[in-house]
Amino acid sequence: MSSEYGELVNLDQLHCAKILIDNADNYQAGTNNYLAPAAEMKKEAKVDTAIRYYDGKPMFSSTTEAATDVTLTVSGVPSKKAAELTGKPYDATRGIMIDTGDASETPDYAMSARAELGDGGYRYYQFLKGKFSIGAETAHTKEDKTTAKEPLI
Repeated sequence: MSSEYGELVNLDQLHCAKILIDNADNYQAGTNNYLAPAAEMKKEAKVDTAIRYYDGKPMFSSTTEAATDVTLTVSGVPSKKAAELTGKPYDATRGIMIDTGDASETPDYAMSARAELGDGGYRYYQFLKGKFSIGAETAHTKEDKTTAKEPLI
């Protein structure tokens, strides 16, 4: 029997869809596509609580939530897909993404994932709008044993 209180033991089903329309009248995302094999997802909402004091006592409080930062550790995002996600040019002849240092063409995406709970249930995540950026990547020469370095996105 699964419980909604299980521990997070696995992450999978990482998908994204390009936002096609997002205005006061309409929100529409494109086709939901597999993003990459997922290793880890760290999400952190920026929350601020403001307390206002009157007569020396807390009387009113308000809480606001701003953007949620999501850091993904994934395996092997192909250069072509990384270029699409970040709005960078892709040279199909050479098979490379060209990092121009310009993020002005980065498109908006919706993203979803699921985390398996230790007892067989799942927790589902849906983020309606955000931008991808390439995080830190480390590459080094081969050694006697394999040392994998997962890229962040």
